Amino acid sequence: MFNLFNSNKSLTYNAAIKLVYDNNIHTLRSRIKILIVDDEKFDIVQILRERKYDIYYKKDITYALEAEPFDIIIIDIKGVGSALGGSMGGFAVAEEIKQRYPAKQVFCYSASVIKQEIASKLTQIDGYIPKDTDVDTWCQKLDGIITTYCSRDYQINKLREQLRACNVSEENISNVVKEYNNNLEGKNFTSVINQITSLVDNPKALFSLIKFIYSSVEYFAS
Repeated sequence: MFNLFNSNKSLTYNAAIKLVYDNNIHTLRSRIKILIVDDEKFDIVQILRERKYDIYYKKDITYALEAEPFDIIIIDIKGVGSALGGSMGGFAVAEEIKQRYPAKQVFCYSASVIKQEIASKLTQIDGYIPKDTDVDTWCQKLDGIITTYCSRDYQINKLREQLRACNVSEENISNVVKEYNNNLEGKNFTSVINQITSLVDNPKALFSLIKFIYSSVEYFAS
């Protein structure tokens, strides 16, 4: 009996240590893929990499599809998205990415005063960061973004939003979320996928939902 108690105690301790490790922001930094798009060299990128963020850098982005592999996308408003034309610059790209991938976190930044036509539409993405923000403040902002993105509440809210976009009733959405929560620990979502398949007719939307379900659980911080 004594040995069994010690064994259970050891398992509980190890589980607790693993939970702390998994939830540690430094672990999350390396787990979340961040894309920064800027037509000019942005010195802070290397510093962020040194602080263990998984940062990828591109000088420009033409299609929203290019953002597919990333969890968080941060785009300079000026000098990006020239191939799209118009006066909205990088914001037009950010807006298109957010529309295509609503579960991703999408931000813009700029070193200059942004145009009123852009400022009035910033609510259509996840936010704005002044480019001249110091590196420690950048880290604070990124850690906050990552923590939000990796929270169960955020991911479930995004699941609800995508189901609503497919005209699924609130009652059926609640049933899907309940089944989703019931299967989180075992990560066996067959029953969830079966529910969604019976509710969503659009093949593209269905594929997006299935992909979201299996990827989201890898990020949960709590």
